[in-house]
Amino acid sequence: MIGKMIAHYEILDELGRGGMGVVYRARDTKLGREVAIKVLPEAFAADKDRVARFEREARLLASLNHPNIATIHGIENVDGTVALVLELVEGPTLAERIAQGPIPLEEAMAIARQIADALDAAHEAGVMHRDLKPANVKIKEDGTVKVLDFGLAKALDSDEAAIDDSAMSQSPTLTRQGTALGVILGTAAYMSPEQAKGKRVDKRTDIFAFGALVYEMLTGKKAFPGKDIPEVLAAVINTEPDWEALPSTVSLRLRALLERCVDKDHKKRRRDIGDVRNELEDSLTAKRQRPSPRTWSTKVFIGVSIGSAVIAGLLVGLSKTPENASTGFVRHVSVAVPPEHQLRIGITCGSAVALSPDGSTLVYVGMGEGKNVLFVRPLDQPVARRIDGTAGACQPFFSPDGASIAFFADEQLKSVLVNGGPVLIIAEPTPSPGGGAWAADGTIWFSSGEGPLKRVSATGGDVRRGTTLDSSATERRHSYPFVMPDGTSILFNAHGPAGHFVARAEVSAADSHQRITEDKENIRGLYFVETGHLVFHSGTSLFAVPFEPSSAAAAVEPTKVLDGIPYTGRLHAHFGMARDGTLAYLPSSAGAAEAPVWVDRNGDAVPIAGAPPQHYMDPRLSPDGKRLAMTVIDSDELDVWVLNLRRDTLARVTFDPAGDLRALWTPDGQSLVFASNRAGAYDLYEVSADASAEPRRLTTGEVRQPTAISSDGRRVIFVQRNDNGNTDIGVVQLDGTSAPELLLATAQKEETGVLSPNDRWLAYVSDESGRSEVYLRSFPDMRSKVQVSVGGGSEPMWSPKGDELFYRSEQKMMAVPFDTAGKAEPGRPALLFEAPYLLSVPSAPWADYDVSRDGDKFVMIRQEDPEGPTEIRLILNWSKELQRLAPSAN
Repeated sequence: MIGKMIAHYEILDELGRGGMGVVYRARDTKLGREVAIKVLPEAFAADKDRVARFEREARLLASLNHPNIATIHGIENVDGTVALVLELVEGPTLAERIAQGPIPLEEAMAIARQIADALDAAHEAGVMHRDLKPANVKIKEDGTVKVLDFGLAKALDSDEAAIDDSAMSQSPTLTRQGTALGVILGTAAYMSPEQAKGKRVDKRTDIFAFGALVYEMLTGKKAFPGKDIPEVLAAVINTEPDWEALPSTVSLRLRALLERCVDKDHKKRRRDIGDVRNELEDSLTAKRQRPSPRTWSTKVFIGVSIGSAVIAGLLVGLSKTPENASTGFVRHVSVAVPPEHQLRIGITCGSAVALSPDGSTLVYVGMGEGKNVLFVRPLDQPVARRIDGTAGACQPFFSPDGASIAFFADEQLKSVLVNGGPVLIIAEPTPSPGGGAWAADGTIWFSSGEGPLKRVSATGGDVRRGTTLDSSATERRHSYPFVMPDGTSILFNAHGPAGHFVARAEVSAADSHQRITEDKENIRGLYFVETGHLVFHSGTSLFAVPFEPSSAAAAVEPTKVLDGIPYTGRLHAHFGMARDGTLAYLPSSAGAAEAPVWVDRNGDAVPIAGAPPQHYMDPRLSPDGKRLAMTVIDSDELDVWVLNLRRDTLARVTFDPAGDLRALWTPDGQSLVFASNRAGAYDLYEVSADASAEPRRLTTGEVRQPTAISSDGRRVIFVQRNDNGNTDIGVVQLDGTSAPELLLATAQKEETGVLSPNDRWLAYVSDESGRSEVYLRSFPDMRSKVQVSVGGGSEPMWSPKGDELFYRSEQKMMAVPFDTAGKAEPGRPALLFEAPYLLSVPSAPWADYDVSRDGDKFVMIRQEDPEGPTEIRLILNWSKELQRLAPSAN
């Protein structure tokens, strides 16, 4: 079926199969979108009466329009093939999520609420699901839940028992005449007793399945287990779930609600799913069952293993009570992070922790289903919970009232309520974020890349310039803003040629600013606290200096107040502060470090000698394979280095204090073309590989980064940021004989253009379909166009022979056989390996790996501590320590 057409739908790939048919990924050639196609069984398609009844039922189902219900686009009946055209929903099923273990209460309730909303909308329209189960629920990357196959069990049913008994055993899904007396329909473990007995059913059957599904989310176990279908059905009819298996975080009220949902007597069962949803909300505010309190000690480890409300409450009392700020003891506290949350501190993540202004709530960036997500931990609660819809999040910061969290994700500035809810897109694009601050007047100040700060309303709208770069001081960027308590001025980090310094601007006149501190090596993050101290990170330490907001500058030199605060990259240090000086930070052992490794086609990795663990990116092998160029990031430099693979020596090539990165080898191996912002915005430069001469500037006037060099060494392919914040692809002569020329410039994003070894084809990434995919165009005319990736792709890279094109799909390395001699005919993508190596980010359109000269190995960048840190440290009443360590000049 792969490659065939059903009407105007091209079949691309098989997604799954079961008793109701086979589901394929397909392309709608008319509308240019991807859909799911469910091809129904041949026995069904041959029955004209059943097909006619199915079409009537499907028209009703297609009328359902709800964000939590997967849409039915239409029905196709072509040459005896009956197919249902459905919304393609990416993401794991709830069954796959449960297979990983019990789901934490807050996350499970967020999923349950959306399922209940879907059922409520369908029931209002007179549609029952009849086959609700974890496999029919999908969870998208942004946390949105989609319920699949609404009503299809009934739609696929017939008035006669047309499906033979063998079909009943193909899966746990039983598909005989649904509402006819004496016939079973649905999935055994989620059937209501009346459904299992073949009696007529109503919407209370869906409520029973909903209760069983929620129980399974919370416990990781089926409510009605059994070795086979008869045993499962017997359990549904005769036994009760093991209610003692519910976690202690489940309130008595929630347990009682679940018991009513799965009551054997449908007359006693909850009648309306809308009421169930409302009671779910109410149950979350009820008093929870908790284990007994444990003993307090000077150093307290608080986490999932303790879960004590007494200790958590004491934390809040110490950090929030005003009198404790002046009379309380300084307390050092470790907050354990569950291993499954896996704190994210890589180069591309930015600051991983933040505290609410009043110090009562901690937010951190962890892992959820392979993505960065936000976890929030009220310090009077025993556990953290995931905030849905925050996939890809980095650099979180709170609103002044602590009720909302802003964050960066998908090159956008977003916000979400601390208690969860819809995610608001505030501004875009934000390609290279450098912190944000939420003012009391509802303005958000933020850094989105090179240049000054920007500002926007927290409810969205036009993005305005916030500050102005001081050209006389050769400033390149302003980052990490902090709005002063009175709201009249703003502090920020100014990047100059000699280092960074803290500056202040009046909100009403931000065209100019004053220098507050002298130059330091990279300043990462800054706060002003109630004790009158300005606190910032530089090197690997926190510094504090007394500062009077009305003063022109700090009166004394900053004092080092805490060592061992880790950083990642030039901008991001992992700490956060509350107004009263409460500090949250990651310990020094959490500092992320990477190293290059050889990875074969099976995914087996071998370290590359001569490259000590530090921050690497942009690996590129020389044409002879004997040297490896990389970008190395340390506390105050971002430069191109070359590793000699024969002698295991690492040598620096660029020395400017600005950012130098993305180096490509010229075909003769004598020079490197790279990007640098040494003159302001990033542009193209060339330097000798042995650093024997000063770099030569190739282009001016735009933000550009190189992605490929032609085999004759005459042309450089680059990406260029346009006025819309997206990227276009262009070309320039390396000898400077012609001006840069754009090859692809559309309203969409085109990036990562790489030439085939024979220079006839350009592989690149575009989001024209709504997500990033890898495409090919003939070069240099750019006329022919072919899509290469399926299901999303990025970071294309050719094999040296040009017979394969590699790309990445999240953490999967894919390989596509290719014939570059004639017409572009890419083969079927095949998975080589899947592992958590460094991925390029949207703001860095570049492949963060390279291919060996024989095409059998890859140079990948591996994080040396893939598990991440296991704790966040808090210092309560730290204001007393600040006053002692950094006294005022008076």
